[in-house]
Order: sequence, then structure tokens, then C-alpha cells
Amino acid sequence: LGDKTEDPMQMYLQDVCTIPSNLAGHPAMSVPFGVGDDGLPVGVQILAPAMGEATMFRAAAVLEKSGGAQ
Repeated sequence: LGDKTEDPMQMYLQDVCTIPSNLAGHPAMSVPFGVGDDGLPVGVQILAPAMGEATMFRAAAVLEKSGGAQ
């Protein structure tokens, strides 16, 4: 899953916002959510309670089907 890179710092920075939640036992994921006014991609982070992966994935699917922020 995700991009592969040889740069360890770049790999760390890709996960820096989700790892703390995961280590605390709360599933978290970042998903694309459209493009901002400046043309850059926008993402949203989804957090769920412990053992709440199924709910988190359903929420991500709803966001994906909505077409994201425009």
C-alpha cells in the first residue's frame, strides 16, 4: 500500500499524522478529498475507536462516493 521511497525521512513524513493514533490502539487513515482552490490535493483524516476499522472503512467509502470537496 502507498508509495515506496528510498528516503527514510520521506517515508516517516508520509505516516507522521496517523502513526500516533495507531500506536494508541485507534485506527486512523488519510484519504483524498478533492482539490483545493489552489489546485493542490486535499486530504481528510478519519479516526475510529479501538477495533473500529470496519466503521472507518465505511466512512472512507462514503467520502469517496461523495466526490470529495470541490
